[in-house]
Order: sequence, then structure tokens, then C-alpha cells
Amino acid sequence: MYLRYPEFKDKVVIVTGAGSIPGKKPSIGYATAQKFAKNGANVAIVDVNETYGTHSLELLYGQGFEPTFIQADMGDKLQIKEMVNRVNGELGPPFVLVTAAGIEKVGQNFVEMPEQDLDRILDVNLAGPLYCCRGVIPYMVQNGGGRIALVGSIQGNVTLGEPTSYQLSKAAMKALARNIAFEYGSMGIRANNIEPGAIATGGMGEGRGPFPEEMRSRIAMNRRGHPDEIANVILFHCSEEASYVNGTSILVDGGWLAGGTPMKVSDNIPNDPDPRVKTSSK
Repeated sequence: MYLRYPEFKDKVVIVTGAGSIPGKKPSIGYATAQKFAKNGANVAIVDVNETYGTHSLELLYGQGFEPTFIQADMGDKLQIKEMVNRVNGELGPPFVLVTAAGIEKVGQNFVEMPEQDLDRILDVNLAGPLYCCRGVIPYMVQNGGGRIALVGSIQGNVTLGEPTSYQLSKAAMKALARNIAFEYGSMGIRANNIEPGAIATGGMGEGRGPFPEEMRSRIAMNRRGHPDEIANVILFHCSEEASYVNGTSILVDGGWLAGGTPMKVSDNIPNDPDPRVKTSSK
């Protein structure tokens, strides 16, 4: 079988958030796990939802691959530690970590959001990747290096109306990738932050209903991306073809930010009045 990236053959790869919703479009995590499996990797599918994780497992088994599913909550530090240790014990030392797990909550700003929801977003999206990296890096150092792909978001760069907690958690992936590269680059570890734009997935992508035309019109390619288009970028940046790329953030948004503002500017305020200029009343 032809391997696009033969360097992944028999290497242990952890992909969090790799479950898929039955009957829905695949997740970024599943698409990434599938591509690593196609390149001969020994893949650990990690997801908090047993149904979704099992579904991804069955899909890949049906394609002739033999991944391992581990149920673990990326918002729980103890479960993350146990997951990493289990991977090392059953599959071998992890060579690649992809942190594709993430959650959001639409419709409330961070002041109005219940504290438990605020904490949950930060636990899964920010602390989760941090503790995953904390868990795998010692194994990577012991074995001469490794690759880390953090899955951030276009919202680490701009405000799209989502809760501050979500955007904060995604912006933090930039700093995490930089710091891992700085501290561990000399030990053979490369870490980069992949920032998807609007992607048609079965979770966040379809959960909001039809994609607003107002947003689509801002994307240069006039469409949402597909999960495998993000997975392709992740594999490339974990491969030897990207051997000198370390500590950076890669925006994969179809040209969304090439147009400047992420959404249309409201036409409700005419002529851009200067609030500093007081109009005299007669």
C-alpha cells in the first residue's frame, strides 16, 4: 500500500476528539485519525463520548485499520494522565499528539454564562491540550522527539460573536505551540497550531443549522472547508516535509481573513459619525 508519509508507519499517534456522530459528517479528529491510519500509524482514538468513539473505531475497522479507542474526558486532568499512560503501556510511546477535542457554547457572553459552562470550556479547550502535552512530552523526550499539532481556530485571531471563553482558549494555543517549540525544539519536538476557519463537520459545523450567507460571502473560496482539508494540513506539519516548521500558527480558512473583517459591517450607522464631535443644538 502506498504511504504518502512513510515516516508515520508503526508510530503511535494520539488524536483527541476523534469520535464521530453517526449519520453526520465526520469530525476533524476522525478525518485526522483516518489519514494517519492510512499512512501506517498505530492510532489511538480518544473521545469523551463512547458512542462517537466507537463509531469512528468501527468506520476505521471497516476500512482495514486497527485503531484503539480510549474513552477520556479532556476536561479532566486525571483522565488525561491515565489516557497517556495507557497509550504508552498498550501501544508504545506516543510520537504524535493531535488535540482536536473542543467545545463551545453559543448565545451567551462570558459575563452572563453560568460559571460551570465557563469553566468547562476552559477546561476542555485550554487546560485539556496543556495537560495532554504535559503528559506526552516526557515520552517524546525519552524517545528522541515527537510531533504536536494543536487544533486552534480562526477565532484565535478575530471575534466572530462567540463567547470570550472560547476565543480565549483558542488564542492560547498560539502561545502553547510557541513555548513548546522554544523549550523542547532542541530535543526533537515540533509543535504547531492549526487554525481552521468554517469547517463542515457533524458537530460544531452542523449544530448551528445552515451556514449564514453573510459569513459565506466573506470567504474568498465561497464555501466551508471539509474535515479532511484540515487533516491534510495536520499531517503535513507532523511530517518530515515540514521539518523546519516549529512553534507557529497556520491559518486554514479558505481566505476568510484575506478580506479583512470576518463579517459584514452593519449599515445601520450612516456616514461613520465621529463620536468626539459634538453637534450644537439650536
